[in-house]
This record gives sequence, C-alpha cells and structure tokens, in this order.
Amino acid sequence: MTSDDLHKYVDVAVRMTLDSISFSNPLPPWEDQTEINFDRRAALIHKRADSYLSGAESAQLPTRIRVPHKDGAAKTWTIPSVNDQIILQLCAFALSERLESVIDRKRVFSYQLNRDLARVQFTTPQVSCRESFKNATGVRFRGRAMLQVDLEKAFVSIDRQDFFRFLREATGDANIPALLERVLQRLAPPSEGLPLINDSVFYLGNAYLTVVDKEIAAASEDFIRFVDDYRIFGDSKEHVESLLQRINERLARTSFRINPRKTKAGDESEYLNAISEIRSAETTEGGYVSAVELSGVVDPETLAGLIARAITRPGDLTEGIGRFLMQAVRRMRLNHGWVKDRKFYDSPLTEFGKALTSAVPEDTLEAALQKHANPHEEWRFIWLLYVAEDHESGGFVEPANPSALSPVTRAWLARARGGRGQKLTIDQQHDMSYAAAGRALYGAR
Repeated sequence: MTSDDLHKYVDVAVRMTLDSISFSNPLPPWEDQTEINFDRRAALIHKRADSYLSGAESAQLPTRIRVPHKDGAAKTWTIPSVNDQIILQLCAFALSERLESVIDRKRVFSYQLNRDLARVQFTTPQVSCRESFKNATGVRFRGRAMLQVDLEKAFVSIDRQDFFRFLREATGDANIPALLERVLQRLAPPSEGLPLINDSVFYLGNAYLTVVDKEIAAASEDFIRFVDDYRIFGDSKEHVESLLQRINERLARTSFRINPRKTKAGDESEYLNAISEIRSAETTEGGYVSAVELSGVVDPETLAGLIARAITRPGDLTEGIGRFLMQAVRRMRLNHGWVKDRKFYDSPLTEFGKALTSAVPEDTLEAALQKHANPHEEWRFIWLLYVAEDHESGGFVEPANPSALSPVTRAWLARARGGRGQKLTIDQQHDMSYAAAGRALYGAR
C-alpha cells in the first residue's frame, strides 16, 4: 500500500480515535472537547504519517503508568499523544480488512471488527463479544469435557520482529507495518512485546495470536478463544488432560507459554458446579463485577454504587473494572457537554453527582485518597481524583509527600487544587505528551 492509499483512511481514523478508541486508554484526557475541526486534524495526520515514514519526525515519547491487575501485580500501560494514537488507529484500520481474512471468526470471539461505520467505532463492544464466547462455550461443552488455558503475559511475550513480519505476510503490505514500527519503537522497548495502549493495538495483538491458534489446532481443532483465554473441548476429562502436553510441546516452537495457575480441566458437571458457586458468592458477598459483564451505558445510581464499592474494596479497583468505571464517568461528562445547552434534553450528570455524594461519605473518600497517595498506588489515586470531581465535597486531600509522586500524578493534583497554567487549544494538547499537557494546563511542576 502506498502513502496515498493510506491517506484515504485518515478521516475515519481521526473520528474513531476521538469517538471511541481513546475511551480504552488507562487514563482519561485532561479536557473533553465536543467540537473539533476534523478537517484540520486529518490534514495534520496526513502530513505526520508521511513525516514518520520518511524519518523526518518521530513520535512523541509517551507517558507511562503502572495499573493494578486483578492478580495483585501491576502492568505498565502506555499513553501516547492523542495524535500518535490516531496514527496507531490509522494503521490498525488500514490493515483490518486484510487481517480479518486470517482470523478464524468461528473460533476467535474477541475484538470483532465493527461493520457499521456509521457508528464510528472500530470494534464491537467487548461485552457482547464476551457474551458470544460464553454462549459458544455452553453449546460446545454439553456432555463433554473442557481444558481452560491462558497464555502467560501474552502481549509481553510477542516478539516485536515476528509481529511485524506477520503483518507484512498476512496483509501483503510493507508500508503500514513500517509506519507502525516507527511509532511503537518510540513508545516502548522491544523487550516489552506489544505495549498496552488501547483497542487499536489490542486488535492487532489479537490478530497476531492466530500464530498460537495454529499451534493449538495442531493438537486439537476443537477450541475457541477470547484474546488469550483458550477453551479446548474433548470427549472426556482424561482426553483434554492428554492434550495439554501436546499443546505445551507445540508452544515451545513459539515465544508463548501457558500460565499453569490458570490451567484447568474438567467435565460439564464440574464446570456447572463452579459457576453455581461463583453466583452464590456474588449473591452473599457482593461479588466481583467484571468490566466485560457491564454494558457501555450505566445509569447514575448504578454507577455511583459501583464506584462506592470500588472505593472501599481497592482489590476490585484494577485495570478491568476500574478502567470501565472511569470510562463510564467520562462518557457521562462528555454527554453532558453535548446536551447542557440544548432544550428538552436532560443530562444525567447532576443526578450522578447527588448519587455519588450519597453513596460515598466524605470521610470515606478522603481516607481512600490519603491511602492511595503514594508512588505505588498512583493509578488508584488519579482514579479517585477523577471520579471525585462530581462529589459535592470536591474530594481532595493534600498528600503527605507530593514530591515523591510522578509528574503526571502531580499534574492531576494541580488540577484538583484548581491550578491554572497555560491556555492550550485542543489541537495543541493533542500534539503534546500526556504528562506535558497536564503540567502546562494546570501549572504543575
């Protein structure tokens, strides 16, 4: 594909990034804008893509933040400038139709390509994809046995050069993978595999895992997958257990390995008993609500209740549910920006603020802020500062040692204090690194 061919995708890539892809980032933007000059932005991206390919310019160095994972560890997430995110989305969208030809959609349920471009959304909601995966499990599992395996550190295990080779061979294109490589080499070192950024990169990583699908299929063709979660079916528990060794032998040919802690074989009755126990625990103890089990639109009282529970149970406040709740608050605020000056339209934001204030006592919010105001808990601290903006108390406490916090966290602190720095247009903000934009906007040091 030539540079001119690539440019025909720019307009939709700009809109997809700003309308949907950016919601899958680990942190929200400093300012949500309801009016953007899309023509001007597309012209800039045209020029920027050519400049990156020629080597005249390089992507901005990103902002990085550690986000807690549900297993108790933390993952490093990368936040490029918004314009570099548009470049990534441009690459993913331009390659997507050809990548779909190598993905077996009868087996792979994650990151389904959205076919309705009127929605300006790159992939269909993961909640519906996950539901389809669960339904497919039920259909295939009846009266049989199942082996469940996860890949260990799937995206970190992706060999960067193998990844780009896969893209070139699967699509017959050298130009777009070259542009993608130029950007990614500035965003994270190759030792980190495919960096955690947002849905544009996750789609590409999900496509690359077809190399694992081929190895699994060599052991058994009776399987389905959701990202790196494989479910392999057989006639008996002994049968699926025998498949594990063959799968391990096949994966030894790749850079991937199975996570032994998440490997389980069982028959249908054992699986149904486990599901029953999970539902019982959720009923009696409140349970853990996964992000993929929630819809993209949350009513104000439900959202406030979920946030209240996350504040008092920080083990639940991880990359899955935490990012979802952050996205839900952001969507509510952005919708408020769209309708606040229109007659006959009611914004749910006011109702959400009242519900949040009722659900979360001021002293509980302040205690949580103080608890997480340390270098090891910064993502949770920023999360609290962000959602607390709608709490009637304002939800702010001064950390004991703010100088120990990262520049991006100090920028969020300055924002919470009401600090004001430079006046930046949205075009200027989107061309800066995330941390630099925050420091400039709120006068943080």
